[in-house]
Amino acid sequence: MNIHSLHLSGALVSNDFYLKSFLLESSVSDPTFLAKVPDPISIIASTFDNGARRTEQFELKKATEGKWESTATFRFNPASPSVSIQIGTSGRLGGLSLPVAQLKSVVGGSISRPLSLSIGERTPQGVRFKFTCEVAASQAAPDPLQTLHDQASVCFSRFKSSDDVQELREAVKSLDMVIERSRPGDSRLVTWLNELGIYITLVFDKSPSGDLLQLSYTHLQRALGIAIQSCPRNTSALQNNVAVVLTLLFQVTRFQESDYIHEAIRLLKLATRQEDSDLPNHFVLFTMEETPLRTVSRAISDVPNPIAVYFDSLHYAFFYQFGRSDDPAHLQEASSAQMKAIALTDPENASTLSPRKHRLGTTLIRQVKYFNLVDYVDDAVSNLQTAVSLTPADNPFLPFRLADLVDALLTRFTLKEDLEDIEMAVTHQRNALELTPDDAPQVQLATWWDLLGSCHYYRYDRAGNVEDLEESIRSHQKSVEFTEDGDPALLVRLSNLGVPYMSRFEHLGNLDDITEAVKVQERTVNLSSEDDAKLPTRLNNLGLSLMQRYHHTDSEDDLKKAITHQQRSVALTPPNDPELSTRLHNLVISLDFQLDFQSSQADLDAAISMEQRAIELLSKDNPNLPTWLNNLGALFNRRADNGGTLDDLEQAISAHAKAVDVTPADHPDLPIWWSNLGLAYRNKFIHTGDIDALQESIAVLQKSVKMTPPDHADLPGWLNNLCSALDSRFDYTGDREDIEEAIAVSREALRIVPTHRTSLRTTCLHNLGTNLYVHFTRYLIEEDLEESIRYLEEAVTLLPEEHAEFPAPMRALADAQMLRFEHFGTAESLHAAIANLEKVVSIMIEEQVMYRSHLSALGAALADRFELTGNESDWERAIEVHMKSIALTPDDHPDVTLRYNSLGYSYLARHRRLAQAMDLKEAVGSFRKAATLPSGTWMTRLIAARQWAKYAPDPNEALDAYRASVELVSVAASLRFTIQRRHQHLLETADISRAAAAVALSAGKVEQALEWLEQGRGLVWSQLSQLRAPIEALRAQHPELAERFITVSKGLENAGTQLTSATSTLDERMILQKKTGEQGKHAKEWEELLTTIRAIPEFVHFLRPSPFSDLLSQLPGSGYAVVVNVHPDRCDAMVLSRDFSDGRPLHVPLESFSFKTAEDLYGILRTNLAEAGVLTRGDMLDFEADGGSDANGIGGDGEEDVDEAREESSRGLRVFRKIGSTQGSNTESVLRSLWTLLVEPIVKSLGLTQSTSPKTRIWWCTTGVLSFLPIHAAGVYQGSGAATLADYAVSSYIPTVAMLAERARERAPSGSSGLLLVSQPDVPGMSRIPGTVVETELIHKRAESVGVRSYRIQKGDEASPEVLMESMQQYSCIHLACHASQSTKEPLASGFYLHGGRLPLSTIIQAHLTSADIAFLSACQTSTGNEDLSEEAVHLAAGMMAAGYRGVVAAMWSIQDRHGAQVADDFYADLFSRSVDKGIDGSNAAYSLHHSVQKLRTKLGVSEASFLAWVPYVHFGL
Repeated sequence: MNIHSLHLSGALVSNDFYLKSFLLESSVSDPTFLAKVPDPISIIASTFDNGARRTEQFELKKATEGKWESTATFRFNPASPSVSIQIGTSGRLGGLSLPVAQLKSVVGGSISRPLSLSIGERTPQGVRFKFTCEVAASQAAPDPLQTLHDQASVCFSRFKSSDDVQELREAVKSLDMVIERSRPGDSRLVTWLNELGIYITLVFDKSPSGDLLQLSYTHLQRALGIAIQSCPRNTSALQNNVAVVLTLLFQVTRFQESDYIHEAIRLLKLATRQEDSDLPNHFVLFTMEETPLRTVSRAISDVPNPIAVYFDSLHYAFFYQFGRSDDPAHLQEASSAQMKAIALTDPENASTLSPRKHRLGTTLIRQVKYFNLVDYVDDAVSNLQTAVSLTPADNPFLPFRLADLVDALLTRFTLKEDLEDIEMAVTHQRNALELTPDDAPQVQLATWWDLLGSCHYYRYDRAGNVEDLEESIRSHQKSVEFTEDGDPALLVRLSNLGVPYMSRFEHLGNLDDITEAVKVQERTVNLSSEDDAKLPTRLNNLGLSLMQRYHHTDSEDDLKKAITHQQRSVALTPPNDPELSTRLHNLVISLDFQLDFQSSQADLDAAISMEQRAIELLSKDNPNLPTWLNNLGALFNRRADNGGTLDDLEQAISAHAKAVDVTPADHPDLPIWWSNLGLAYRNKFIHTGDIDALQESIAVLQKSVKMTPPDHADLPGWLNNLCSALDSRFDYTGDREDIEEAIAVSREALRIVPTHRTSLRTTCLHNLGTNLYVHFTRYLIEEDLEESIRYLEEAVTLLPEEHAEFPAPMRALADAQMLRFEHFGTAESLHAAIANLEKVVSIMIEEQVMYRSHLSALGAALADRFELTGNESDWERAIEVHMKSIALTPDDHPDVTLRYNSLGYSYLARHRRLAQAMDLKEAVGSFRKAATLPSGTWMTRLIAARQWAKYAPDPNEALDAYRASVELVSVAASLRFTIQRRHQHLLETADISRAAAAVALSAGKVEQALEWLEQGRGLVWSQLSQLRAPIEALRAQHPELAERFITVSKGLENAGTQLTSATSTLDERMILQKKTGEQGKHAKEWEELLTTIRAIPEFVHFLRPSPFSDLLSQLPGSGYAVVVNVHPDRCDAMVLSRDFSDGRPLHVPLESFSFKTAEDLYGILRTNLAEAGVLTRGDMLDFEADGGSDANGIGGDGEEDVDEAREESSRGLRVFRKIGSTQGSNTESVLRSLWTLLVEPIVKSLGLTQSTSPKTRIWWCTTGVLSFLPIHAAGVYQGSGAATLADYAVSSYIPTVAMLAERARERAPSGSSGLLLVSQPDVPGMSRIPGTVVETELIHKRAESVGVRSYRIQKGDEASPEVLMESMQQYSCIHLACHASQSTKEPLASGFYLHGGRLPLSTIIQAHLTSADIAFLSACQTSTGNEDLSEEAVHLAAGMMAAGYRGVVAAMWSIQDRHGAQVADDFYADLFSRSVDKGIDGSNAAYSLHHSVQKLRTKLGVSEASFLAWVPYVHFGL
């Protein structure tokens, strides 16, 4: 048991008992306990004097480890019954009571005897304490002066506890007697004089009198004189006390006697230079903790740092000197003195720190206000906040401190507009009102309520909370009620009341609020005289309210009245009035709305000039600047859409961006600025096709929606803006998430928009209708189209034809009607669409951007009607509007490809009707033009390229078309998108490289076919390889450029490997969009750096795809890379090897194999696997007795093992599947067909020979559905003609030939050699796989036996993704025996299940394991890819290679738990035997897997169950 001791020592002097030199000491080192003991430790000593308890508190400060000590002294009356001591807060560390009689009994002569007491209490740590008290005895004769002084002390103590001034007067009387009877030279005289002076000053506090201060000064000055003569080093405390009295005298004389304050400052400067060296502990010190007229005295021993007190006094002296002089230097000196006092203050001492912080804060805020020292405002607020927080609720000075704090917060808000200031101001102002009595003067109540209303409004103005508007209105109403008629303040308070009414209308859209605001403000204007200086402001506010009502009623009368009032306001505003810019801005806004009805280029130019002038009149820190800038941006956008220039677009973005930049992050108008900036970016995309602008648009529009309260009147508008941007991105990328999110957003906008807001409701209907028919075009859900038409028909009925927004919903309706015709053949819809398009074109002018789009749509509709009816006039009109649309669209505009595509389809329509070769030629020419124009989107160009290839008149042109198509595939997989997004885009291009290769092979261009397959397949992994490419040569010549390229590449890689699964919340979508935008910026910089590097002559080919000749030279020294292309037109194999003397690939046409054969074989295999139930590791297959197993079906393990396995299976939710015998094996038939039709022709062409231990390597690079067939197991397994691929070669798979070449170039990993073993037999929620434990145990023992470093992770804390990733860095090889999953929708979400969580592939890839060699994935489906992305190898095996592993052992389907251990053990036995120096050579992994699998095959024999057991094991990589 740990014993701790407390030692107390003291002395008996003059019949008094003293305890002093407290010491708490731990007898043993107990780190756990000691770490929890606080520092300092409180000690509370208490005793009874004359029936009253007296308590004092000391602190033990840590001296050394396990020891706390204090030199404090505690004196108690020997007549007291006992002394109690508590150690730690509430005695947490211990406590005891020491009977005084017992203490006296141990005192004898000069001999000290210990008194030991123990207590049975325990600390929270279970530690028992033992306390020892040592009391030393010393006898002395009673001192009558000391006794008389003690009487004064007792009276003073009673005064302190009762606040009875009579007790204080008795103390003064007793001290007078002490001093009168004292002898000259008595060392105690200085102390007694000091106490007398202080006691008299405290009497002055109760009964102010200048005579009392003069008497106090006399005694204190005498004490100081004696001290200077006897001990000059002990004068600081006395100097302070004298200076305090002098400061009080200066104040009492109303700052007239400047000599007082000068002398006080002189003394205090001396006092602060040194601390007294040896004053009695009970020496009394002045501490002016509240105000100078509320002085407090304390024993100097109770003052943690007396010098800090001297600085307090110096602060007051300078502060009051400033009251007379107004000299900023004096105020600065006051601040400096208070700062020094605070620096010397214990932060935990609230009672001392609070007044010091308050004094400093009020001094600093005066410096801000009087001398514009704005840099001090934050410190002022901070100090006042601290003061308030440390002030108890019942402290009478709290209201004043709150008032000072509110004053400082409002001062700072006017400078910085920080919402937090208003938050605190509201709270403190409410507290101030609660502390104000109800019978206070009405003028004070009116002022306080008006201030509270303003605080609430300011907070609403920044945060947008409607509750603040409610409180603001109520507060201002009370303020008006407390204001008498005729009071000049009534007009101000009426104006203040109108403002929140108008804002609440803006927030909630309630017309009653705006009507009330207009009434209040009209009353204010009517009460104002013409020469009232406030009249321009009131007219301006009234105009704003009318404009707000106009926005919601579309009343032209309100618009006209608003402009009239605003014009009058501007006219009455003097030219030098700072409000002129605001009123000009408001007038511009109103005039801007007139442009919607009376469009005029001259008026628009004038409005822009007027707004620019308004902005010029503003200072940079003006809070209105964001509004001005936002409006200027909107005007530039309007001009850009009406014949403007690219500069107008840039000016619009610049203005909107500046508006955002100068707006605080929590301002309620910020959603508006963000939304408008988003629209400006989208407008740039519309005009230029800049995808980065669109990504930025979506990011800021999402932010706008996120920041807007759900009940805000403008939220439908922000949702519509976001919807439009999502539509644009869907048009660009085709991502389904975008269109579906756009539909959800537009539905929500329509749901919350009020019916009376006609224009906004029209926009909502238009957006939703458009989104629905776009969704229909992709996913052919008929209800989408019908619903779309209903919404669009409603939209066009809400606006007059002359309205500027009318063409948009009318065009959308026409598009929906065209879709109905195209899909359902309703001619009426075609005629209606053409009529609507003709109307749209007729009411627009050529300068409008959308005019040419409408022309193109009309041309396509007319061509369709020509094909339907044969009416030549429709054809002639169609070509006319198509040509005009193209003529109006610049070649560098992103929509130009749409125009040529539309023209091409129109020519095809005529060709289908008339079968004229010229029409087909024109169509091909249009598609060729659309495909080769770089300004169009990749999707539009790819559609055109496919049509070009489809209708190309000769093979050479078809090759050109496919060349363009393959190049566009790489654009679809742009680094601007995450890997997941790239995979989604590649779904649109899955067959292009195979089709291109088939055409090239038909033309005899084998090398071209290979290059196209390499360029169009495995794009994502190839890009990742590029981002990690070694750049030693570049670093040697251009180190800074190389380092920047590496940094950007890493950032791009990390951004690309982020998971981007579908999200349901706006926050998640915003995070995703932010990452997308950042990735786009990284990609843009990466492309620019790549261009810069390639501009250097020595690096022209930097990171360019290797031509065939280079690729061939980089392959392994022996073996064959076999690329198999399967396409409906033809199937071929192309073999590459460095052994070929002519350096050319070997072309093996697969004349007996077809695309349909591959699909049929995969269908058979897939059905067989599904029926067998091999879905996850742990599924068990029953073997027949004649299939190579023993009679009980477990291969010799015995019936007990069967029962145990079945028991484990049931607990792990595993199932048993009954597999048929050797007759009629479906898997065998698949393997036989693969051999005879595909593999055997290739083996024969290579001239390979059979061997029981083949050395030849074949790396299979397959395409299409062939990627899911087990080519490595092809063979005839029964009969006289039995032969298998395994008899001729050792097989591996590779995603691309380039990846094989890359692995061949890499050196074998050095360092971190060893094997990391992971077994996860019982992951929560997954079926149990107990064989994994046996598996890793076998491997671990085998590794130890040959000296290979290995480490096992099985379960517990180690089996977490974080720990595993850290361990993977330390071992070159890893063996994962666990469950795994393959996500076809989100390949990067594929991963491994661990006891501590799921490890996704994305995390592994990001690790970039530079020393990785072999990964053995003893799990299910680790090489199963996505059927729709067969060219991308989106499976765990390829992902592990992308992470850095040179080779990977994986499974095509579920592996069986009971065979996994043996296969793995055999694999490592063979691998270790091939390695040297106790290491692991991963280049032999394919041979070792071949050995172990063939061993299992031999053991199991020939059966369906046997094939399903050994065939899934495959090797990827080198």
